[in-house]
Amino acid sequence: MSIISFEEIIKFQQETKLEMILSQIDVSELAAILRKTGEHKARRAMSQQH
Repeated sequence: MSIISFEEIIKFQQETKLEMILSQIDVSELAAILRKTGEHKARRAMSQQH
């Protein structure tokens, strides 16, 4: 059994550069568009079934 040092724990908690970049991107508009598109497709599919 080995004991993990404090420095090793900190390494696991640090954000990668990619995580830092992705955390700055606002995808709320894209999510809203995709949500509307998905709802439209779902309504169309439901109307075709009946």
